[in-house]
Amino acid sequence: MVGCRNTTLVDGLKIIGFSAFEGTPLKRELILPNTIKSIESYAFFETGITGGLVLPDSLEYIGEAAFATNSIEKLYINKNIKEIEFQAFCSNPDLSYIYSESDLYYALSNTLIYQPTQTLIVGSNNSIIPDTVKTIASYSFYQSAITEAIIPSGVELIEPYAFYYCRDLKNISISETVYAILTGAFSFCDSIESIVVNAANPHLSSGNNANCIVSKGVVIFGCKTTD
Repeated sequence: MVGCRNTTLVDGLKIIGFSAFEGTPLKRELILPNTIKSIESYAFFETGITGGLVLPDSLEYIGEAAFATNSIEKLYINKNIKEIEFQAFCSNPDLSYIYSESDLYYALSNTLIYQPTQTLIVGSNNSIIPDTVKTIASYSFYQSAITEAIIPSGVELIEPYAFYYCRDLKNISISETVYAILTGAFSFCDSIESIVVNAANPHLSSGNNANCIVSKGVVIFGCKTTD
């Protein structure tokens, strides 16, 4: 399937294919028919989708970056979803509200979490990271307008580029349970002013209150106020 800005998605459609609308300037809210079962990778990448996105109950699969790089403000996950791929909703800087009827992918404090591994896969500019989370996934907050990242006790791993290009992010607080922060997790977060690592963390430190993150004697992330 290949679509254009005037395409109407009618009942009966089951699959929206790879890159079907990629780069097409829809610039409106998207209404999906309640027969769609699969939205393939990059299907609605950079299409200018705005407002709320309500996923129909029929939907079971969302591919990689399917809705990435848009202006979605509110996200409603349906109850029958079975799989959401990597980066499906990344780079939606206006996203402020996340709701889910799914048990597999549940919403809490304006985040979306994959229940079997307690992995946070989608964040928003209003997210409060829950203490049920074990892993913060790659690109989960990519280009979010979040201003504060408080990583609570319980989180163990921050994957590569998790907070990439969060240019409004000012404060980072890392709990004692985080054992690894991987490549680029806070890259291009150029407004950061304060970094605090819990003194009880055996793996990471803030370099004697130097506003940086140190692992095994190596500075792995610094900011403009690093001493």
